[in-house]
Amino acid sequence: MHYCFNRYVVFIWMHFIVFFATAQSPATIHFDVGNGLPSNEVYSLKIDRKGFLWIGTSAGLARYDGNRFFLLNNPKSRGTSVSGLQEDQSGKIWFNNFSGQLFYTSGDFVSLYQPWELYYKKQMAEFCFDKKNRLLIDNNENHIFRFNQTNHQVEQLLDAKSEKQFLSRMHDGSILYSQLKEVKVLELGETSTTEVPFYDIAKKRILHPQLINQFQY
Repeated sequence: MHYCFNRYVVFIWMHFIVFFATAQSPATIHFDVGNGLPSNEVYSLKIDRKGFLWIGTSAGLARYDGNRFFLLNNPKSRGTSVSGLQEDQSGKIWFNNFSGQLFYTSGDFVSLYQPWELYYKKQMAEFCFDKKNRLLIDNNENHIFRFNQTNHQVEQLLDAKSEKQFLSRMHDGSILYSQLKEVKVLELGETSTTEVPFYDIAKKRILHPQLINQFQY
């Protein structure tokens, strides 16, 4: 499986709305390597609950506090490129690298998520958190793994043969993933899955939908 990642081209344009006493005028601040950004190749952006801006770049994870960039890396990382930034319920920032390893932040440090090292297949992994703050990880032709961060127990969900892609948490907390070859999107429950139906604009069910992997080439 090959993936093509959308880069924020060579520059990052970050828009901050500045409110003036007389009018509201948007201000644009341009960041690149010339003013502290560790790399002009950016794969992911995340603003956490404290207001810090996290940036996944080809040179590692950067945190911007409004004044300067702070670069965070882990010596056990099998590659510097960072993607998939997410924040869990405890405020930790999680991300993966292009080798499929998973990391999380603790203060100014980046830690390798060791439980995943036993299962990953050295390919890109997708992950999200469910309503109970359990970590779910999928890396294509593998199980979907569910890790309990409290007791470190792991569950291997579903079979390891079928392709499972685009693991995501929806706004209502439900966990969805797709099976492109079977043309299905499924909701992952505690012990079972439910196929998600498709409807057209007239609310008529689409019996034979088409699913396209926009990242495959």
